[in-house]
Amino acid sequence: MINLGNKKIESYYELSEEVKNWTSFNFSEVGNYDFTGILELFKGVLNNLEKYSIEHDFRELEGFFEESEILCLKKILSLIENK
Repeated sequence: MINLGNKKIESYYELSEEVKNWTSFNFSEVGNYDFTGILELFKGVLNNLEKYSIEHDFRELEGFFEESEILCLKKILSLIENK
């Protein structure tokens, strides 16, 4: 279990739901979106996958992402690759 603000998160599903609706680490900044902050979380996930996953784990990706999520990943990759 982890505490996020005054919420107790007890599952990966609950943590995922919190991240989906997260806008800023500073809870007093209602309405502000911290793009850099969410990217730091994304980088943390990527670094975790690189460090701990094995090739076999990636087989679970098939059918895992929704179309809108795939489009977002493609957009990110396109912007990175065109630098």
